[in-house]
Amino acid sequence: MAKTAEKLAKELELGEYPVNYYDYIVESFVNGQKTQCVNLFKRLVKSDRITFITNYLDERDYFHNETRDLIIRQTLK
Repeated sequence: MAKTAEKLAKELELGEYPVNYYDYIVESFVNGQKTQCVNLFKRLVKSDRITFITNYLDERDYFHNETRDLIIRQTLK
């Protein structure tokens, strides 16, 4: 069942804000945990998925771009 980024961040004790969960998704990618990265994204409710892709990820950041590309490739399969 999908949950909000805020709720997931609290459940994983990452902090109390959606950005804490978004950071965790990118950190998973950076650490080579690509499957985990995609699975974390898939746990989000649709509105938070949109926010993550369109507002959180910075196109000037290499890892943000690579994370976005991975998620798009994996979710469009």
